[in-house]
Amino acid sequence: MLPTPISCVALLALLSTLPTGEEQGAFLQDDKALGLALARVTQSDLATRLAVGESRQGRRIEALRMAGGEASEPRPAVLIVGGLECAEAWNSGLVLGLARRLTEEYAQDEAVRDLLDSTTLYFIPRANPDACQARFEKPLAEKPATGPGGDEDRDARRGEDGPEDINGDDVIAWMRVPDPSGEWMADALDPRVLIPVEGHPTQRWRLVPEGLDSDGDGKVAEDPPLDVEVDRNFPAGFEEHTPRAGAYATSEPESRALCDFVLAHPDIQMVLVYGSRDNLASVPEGVPDDAPDVQRLPPPPPRQSDAAILRELAQRYKKLTGDEGGERGDDSGTFARWCSEHRGLWTLAIDPWSIPDKEEAEDSGSKPAGEETSAPRLSRQARHLAWLEARGVEAHLGWEAFAHPTLGAVEIGGPRPYAESEPPPGQQDGLLQGQRDFLVSLGADLARLEIREASYRRLGGGLLEVRVTVGNGGRLPLFGVWARRTRTTRPARVELVLPEGGERLAGPPFERIEELDGGAEKELRWLVKASPPIGVRLESDHAGRERTTCTEVER
Repeated sequence: MLPTPISCVALLALLSTLPTGEEQGAFLQDDKALGLALARVTQSDLATRLAVGESRQGRRIEALRMAGGEASEPRPAVLIVGGLECAEAWNSGLVLGLARRLTEEYAQDEAVRDLLDSTTLYFIPRANPDACQARFEKPLAEKPATGPGGDEDRDARRGEDGPEDINGDDVIAWMRVPDPSGEWMADALDPRVLIPVEGHPTQRWRLVPEGLDSDGDGKVAEDPPLDVEVDRNFPAGFEEHTPRAGAYATSEPESRALCDFVLAHPDIQMVLVYGSRDNLASVPEGVPDDAPDVQRLPPPPPRQSDAAILRELAQRYKKLTGDEGGERGDDSGTFARWCSEHRGLWTLAIDPWSIPDKEEAEDSGSKPAGEETSAPRLSRQARHLAWLEARGVEAHLGWEAFAHPTLGAVEIGGPRPYAESEPPPGQQDGLLQGQRDFLVSLGADLARLEIREASYRRLGGGLLEVRVTVGNGGRLPLFGVWARRTRTTRPARVELVLPEGGERLAGPPFERIEELDGGAEKELRWLVKASPPIGVRLESDHAGRERTTCTEVER
């Protein structure tokens, strides 16, 4: 259901009294707060609100189109997407914060002005609003799925036995069950933390989600009410017959809406996807550019030329943000993989924040060289917990005894939902500045076609030789290797515009440009019989458009 309309005057008055995201000190915003923040950004003449689609539960998915200068002609565009996962609801505020910062800095900052005057930016802060809104519901639980429930226990009933808050603390946590064959044991230095079994522990545990055996099949919380994850529902690497992937690719309205948005905006040349996966932390060497395509579920490695460009972008990202990146992660069926593998777009998957994971070595200088110590060290999970608690984050619920009706004596607790995926408020301003710097820097990378020379010389008898030089003013090639193989973006086109009665005697009706490296140029020639003026039209869906008139040169 759509919200009740209010007058523009009333809305502006309300927005002027609300603190900005940075003043609130948090990127984490529910639907209402995010909608008001979006409306605040659209007060700028630079920003226009666009409809993307609706979620399964009827929530609107919206985009911001930002452009300065003369924005009527097609020009390179960058798409920035956040809020694809419930655990990453906070990065919706980061994405919207980037848009707001650019509108605020446009008048004073030359780099921002150059970017927006030459580039279109599309921001989709919350691509999966149902999952993100679940972050604010009670009981608190991480709920990655938003699609219709399946029948994971194969009992012909859907979603009848999911996790639930059985101890009444408004959190759906974990239950650790004493089990001689359990796969978990307590960390020796922090017993709250469970780690995979090593050696012969005195106590083993089995971990199950908090809940009951509601359907009486002897299993606890094994059939959740929802099971399809939006960012597993895209065609590239789609996992068939897997509950989290859905019945078929783009079965979810959110994934279909994102695909439709990309298809409807051929000006998009680059995509930034903020989430839990990362392709900038480590870029593989890649395979030869002419290697044959192999269809397989793991992502195909990039071509060497494309990989070299991604490594350059990754180095700059790390320098400007100070972020070493997160784990690459499984990208089967993700939006980022679809943009790259099926659409041939330059796609950067960015995990903008993760807990530092450098193992402390307090006693590294206390032992003679070459002598090893048998003293136990904190596990990775315990290090993360200690790091968060040192910054005032309540990251663990503890373990409390509970008499479970079917499992007997158990303990309920464990990591607090979302604690390890959301940055502490004190770190958020720095995150925004680094991401803003990186985004602004990308403007000089985008392929941009321009007519560098358009001339003709008279050959006699009314014949004219026309020469046109087209250059790529960006650092990126007009098409990467992957883009040339997918052939989903139309080549650039150069066409002469002859006066009435003019005749083209040699040269094609229009020239196609399918390859042009960054900084390179290409010369085109025609022989025509016509009287000046001779026009030239350059068109590209994703690298700009230009029109000019040829000038006469000496023989």
